[in-house]
Amino acid sequence: MTPYEITFAATDSAHVRVAIVDRVGQVDGLAAFLPRRWTTQHYDSLYGVPACDLLVLGGADAELVTAARLLHPEGSIIAVIDADSPVEPLVEVLQAGAGACVRAGPSAVPAGHLVARQRRRQRARRVPR
Repeated sequence: MTPYEITFAATDSAHVRVAIVDRVGQVDGLAAFLPRRWTTQHYDSLYGVPACDLLVLGGADAELVTAARLLHPEGSIIAVIDADSPVEPLVEVLQAGAGACVRAGPSAVPAGHLVARQRRRQRARRVPR
């Protein structure tokens, strides 16, 4: 019998820290749609959030996104706005520095954006050969 080795994929996803600031309940249940190795933590205030990879802002507006961008320049920000908001707040949030903006609804939608943002972050960190 020949010994063999099993090589597993890198576990970079185990170190993904997701911070959630959502005082209006727009992203309740988000963690259920994220990879199991990711850690999520809810915070009452943006100013209590430590360093994180991904930041979800429920009830976001341009001012909150601007503050988040200043406090967490390396993090990717996903903003969640009211489901019936007109297009102007969506544009303002994106111009303020959010990586993505979604309307409130099923938690699977912002979760999908978080997974995509993390994939882009990992791809950007790779050094081209």
